[in-house]
Amino acid sequence: ADEGSMLSLPLLAAIAMAPAFGPAGPVHARLTGARLATVPRLAIESSSSLETEFEQVKQAAEFEAVKAATTIAESLQPVLAAPPRRRKRDRIRSVLRRVGSVITLPRDLTKAAKEIVDDSCDVDAPEVCTDESVYKKTVGNLVGLIGRTLRLSRGDARKADLDEEAGDAMEAGWESKAQGSALKRTTEVWAFLGSAALKVLKARKTKGTAEEVSAAKTAAAEYIRDSLFRLGPTFVKLGQVISTRSDLLEKEYIQVLQDLQDRVPGFDGAKAKAIVAEELGRLVDELFDSFDLTPIAAASLGQVHRAMYKGKPVAIKVQRAGLRQLFDTDLKNLKVLVKLLDKFDPKSDGADRSYADIYDESAKLLYEEIDYGLEANNCIRFAQTFKDAGIDYVRVPGVYRELTTQKVLTLEFVESFKLTDVARVEAEGLDRKQLAKNTADAFLTQVLKTGYFHCDPHPGNLCVNKEGKLVFYDCGMMNELQPNVFEGFKEACAAIFGGGPFISELQLASNAKRLVDALELMGGLAKSADR
Repeated sequence: ADEGSMLSLPLLAAIAMAPAFGPAGPVHARLTGARLATVPRLAIESSSSLETEFEQVKQAAEFEAVKAATTIAESLQPVLAAPPRRRKRDRIRSVLRRVGSVITLPRDLTKAAKEIVDDSCDVDAPEVCTDESVYKKTVGNLVGLIGRTLRLSRGDARKADLDEEAGDAMEAGWESKAQGSALKRTTEVWAFLGSAALKVLKARKTKGTAEEVSAAKTAAAEYIRDSLFRLGPTFVKLGQVISTRSDLLEKEYIQVLQDLQDRVPGFDGAKAKAIVAEELGRLVDELFDSFDLTPIAAASLGQVHRAMYKGKPVAIKVQRAGLRQLFDTDLKNLKVLVKLLDKFDPKSDGADRSYADIYDESAKLLYEEIDYGLEANNCIRFAQTFKDAGIDYVRVPGVYRELTTQKVLTLEFVESFKLTDVARVEAEGLDRKQLAKNTADAFLTQVLKTGYFHCDPHPGNLCVNKEGKLVFYDCGMMNELQPNVFEGFKEACAAIFGGGPFISELQLASNAKRLVDALELMGGLAKSADR
């Protein structure tokens, strides 16, 4: 029920009311009714090819019940925000872990700082390697930045940390003493992480009226947004992902960080045109009927230009230069942070949480996103999954293979506008409730039916056209549920929504065990947790 838990409180509430939404439940019966026979079959590999019609209907009913319960869960969010009580055993474990972290923290910070400096000094700053005094000073400076970031991210502020002027002066001092390009970038990254954590912590401690507290949070969010813009593509992408997590961030941060979704400044159109010519091996004017130098959209990793190809409008996605080198440095620093968070996280809530695993998966997806050839494959596969599922209200732009490379992607041009533009939705005469239903069904299809899903569906990437069809853009960051997660999630849904209004105690206990087994199968519950 907290940030590390697999289930939110509203979903737990939905679980508690599951019998009413089960296949035999009264609410479910009203929601599905005659529709039940027309619900598309879940695309689940069965152990037997002779799956009965009864099982098909049962699975379809469970799918419909999941959709119904999500609506109830959302409505209960405001009244179910109380934090869970921690058991005495968990509190003791947390204290012991904190004591242990105090003992080992200096050693771990020094080791992490040395690894970063050693990776960079040979190429970027040889004097750091050859002069022992410079080496020790550089390592010491980095230890201070990393330690400050880790401390503030855990909410442990010292008096000196809360001194704004001292913090800014220290940050400026570290930047002026940075050695070499990679080390300078490393210093900038850690200075930002520490300063961002400090801004958030101070906003959290602000006292006054609701308006004053909100203003402090907004100011902190604006600092983070502007800093992410300055740090470049890696961190803009990080901010875009975070800006969609209303379950983790307060509204002030969400509202400000949403600027990262579609207000990223573009680069010169002539440069983009030169990149296209270099990648495709021919002059742009020879390949295309026309090419607009002004981008129609700019993102963290590239920008999109409109062009005409053989009389048809196309969208050409052009990648920014130097992304891989920037990723190498930025992700190396973030990996240090997640390793430290893993080491000092007490995990007293029973969740089998691994920041390192989250980092590894995110890094993999980030590198994959700068391979536009892979994105072309993703577009084709994503469109096919919806077609196979019988969904006709989703569009994914088609791909022009002959005009696509690792750094240039040419797609069918699909006119659309943001789903969040409510005024435009109403002006086009579209049914808002139907759009909401289609959006929910599209995501449930990805998770429960196909297991292949879009990882970056912020409002800039999920739009709607005048016909009311959803349009998915930017398939660079896609993923597929691992077999254990896919099967475990389906098991969890079956356990939650199985039964009826008069479910027996025996069946209820059986379903509860099935749910816990499913969470363990997915890797969301530690095997040592109290079941």
